[in-house]
Amino acid sequence: MTDERISEMIDTAEESSYEYRDFYIETLEAWQDDHFDNAVEVHNTIWNANNGTVGKAYGLMSESEESAYIERHFE
Repeated sequence: MTDERISEMIDTAEESSYEYRDFYIETLEAWQDDHFDNAVEVHNTIWNANNGTVGKAYGLMSESEESAYIERHFE
């Protein structure tokens, strides 16, 4: 998640009438300040709002797990 993308998403949310507008703005502002510790809660809130049945989050990846994921999927 880049700073530019977060800013774009905040702008979109602020201009919207999304049902979860305030939630998105609060989340994105935290991310803008490099506070991603809410990622599981954010994921599951959005997942539940969309009646998710597969893919519920249970925890954050460790640094080594995240590095391996990035290497496997983005390098």
